[in-house]
Amino acid sequence: MLTEAGMQRKELSAYEGHCWRKYDIQMMFDNLDARSDSVEYERFFDKIKRERAEWLSKDLVVDRREGYKSWVWRQLNFQDAPLVPREELPLELQPQSSIRGKIINYINGVDPRLPQAQNSAAQKVDV
Repeated sequence: MLTEAGMQRKELSAYEGHCWRKYDIQMMFDNLDARSDSVEYERFFDKIKRERAEWLSKDLVVDRREGYKSWVWRQLNFQDAPLVPREELPLELQPQSSIRGKIINYINGVDPRLPQAQNSAAQKVDV
């Protein structure tokens, strides 16, 4: 359609973050190129839902590397704390390593304890 009219499409990276809702842009382009008459609109969100489910399945904890300026801004705007997978944090910043980390996670509604699988593996190594 657009290419027949002489228009050029931008790269995918130009569209990332500029849409009001995340969806599979590559799938949209593929369907435009294939000249599909109809596509179920829910299919555009399958990739995003799968990525979100994968992210939530990780052991997420509060990121203590957040600076004071961003912390104050987040508090003023009633935003949630930034979460990261536990394995991305160095051991000294993981919540189970300090009282401060445990308190920060409890305040934000996150369990700071190690998951049972990791906890039992750590006990076997100690024995």
